[in-house]
Amino acid sequence: MVYGLGDNSYGCLGLGHNKSIQSPQLIPQLCHQKIQTFITGYDFVLAMNSVNHIHSWGRYVWGQLGRDVTQEKVYSKPERISFFDDKDVQQISCGGHHSLALTSNGQVYGWGCNEYGEIGCEDQRNILTKKKPKVY
Repeated sequence: MVYGLGDNSYGCLGLGHNKSIQSPQLIPQLCHQKIQTFITGYDFVLAMNSVNHIHSWGRYVWGQLGRDVTQEKVYSKPERISFFDDKDVQQISCGGHHSLALTSNGQVYGWGCNEYGEIGCEDQRNILTKKKPKVY
């Protein structure tokens, strides 16, 4: 079971709204997913489960959720990033508005804001906005 409480700006608790929560509330989309770890960015969250599936939620402006969304806004319920289902992700890390994933075969994927080269590719702009993660 997974619970959230506290400040809920941009829906970062995954409860489907952005109201502050004073006592623990169940996050239905993450229950029974065997979540092992949470990784937080400035205004978004990633979670990885025991079979290395990644879920994301929160604010979506720079592509930092890494999933198919159609417009910039808040996605306050966790959803799996299906792009990674067959990638055997071993580790993920978040910066303020970007994320990186390392797979078991040594590939590194990056997505989100790349204004200052955070993703590690040559093109320093928000190259992944509204696009799937990309290997570098």
